[in-house]
Amino acid sequence: MTGMRTQAEEQAAQEPARRFIELLAAAIASGEAHVADPEGEAPRPDPRPWGWRQVVVGTGDNVREEWRAQGPRVGWVEGDNLYLEPDAALKVARRVGDAVGDPLSVGPKTLHKRLAEQGYLRSREAGTLLTRKVVEGARRYLLHVGAQIFLGTITQKPIQSNQSIHAPPLAGAPDGRVREVLG
Repeated sequence: MTGMRTQAEEQAAQEPARRFIELLAAAIASGEAHVADPEGEAPRPDPRPWGWRQVVVGTGDNVREEWRAQGPRVGWVEGDNLYLEPDAALKVARRVGDAVGDPLSVGPKTLHKRLAEQGYLRSREAGTLLTRKVVEGARRYLLHVGAQIFLGTITQKPIQSNQSIHAPPLAGAPDGRVREVLG
């Protein structure tokens, strides 16, 4: 029974959509990448889970704390919606996978298809697996997923209906919380 459980866990970890989410979550948690609010600022109320660190700047009477983004921007969060920039997010996930010796070797179109098949995508435009969203004053085509994938509860709405489905917690995080695995 133990051998079967290990094989099933390995197969789940190798599924490209899930592995992409795991790698990207690790990058964000460890400060290898960040997510902003739709205006490009630190997400509120707490930017820390989104790859931002608070730093002290200035001296004397001018000392203050400010939030600084870590690593490249991979997306934007708005409420419980996360909009990922497809190329930037895939590039970061691949870099993390390579660094931990478990490369993500799937192309962008295949990854988008797997994200849709696994129920991770919340919306899409007709004829594509991306959705249009205005962020930082520009209209972009983005992957629309649930923010909770990266924060804990992994509840997704399939793009075919408004009913929620529940995915199991990510491998290595029994409570579904993102853990820092790098750095």
